[in-house]
Amino acid sequence: MLLNVEHSINTSIHYGEKLAGRKQFIRWAMAGNRIVECPRFPGDSSGFNDIEEYIKPDTHRVEVGKIFIQAVPLKRLFEAVDELIKKDPLALLCHRIDCERCHEMKRVYPMR
Repeated sequence: MLLNVEHSINTSIHYGEKLAGRKQFIRWAMAGNRIVECPRFPGDSSGFNDIEEYIKPDTHRVEVGKIFIQAVPLKRLFEAVDELIKKDPLALLCHRIDCERCHEMKRVYPMR
């Protein structure tokens, strides 16, 4: 369920990317006086709004005053993410040239 936000905030799509086999990142964090590896770090979500047209028939949306609520069945969301990524490994990536995470994906999958 999304409350007054678009799919660029939909963190479930990150999990769908992982299920679809999209490369995950490794990040590092300072923990006291040591560096800790953080594997399976998700990519950028700025391009996630592209999924809307694919799941719109399965999305239930209501407006309550000035806000909107969207309910999306996770099974269908994960299927859509998988379909899109299998069809185009660059699907759901953002189009910003300064995005390091999406740029890395485009380097790994230079298909366009």
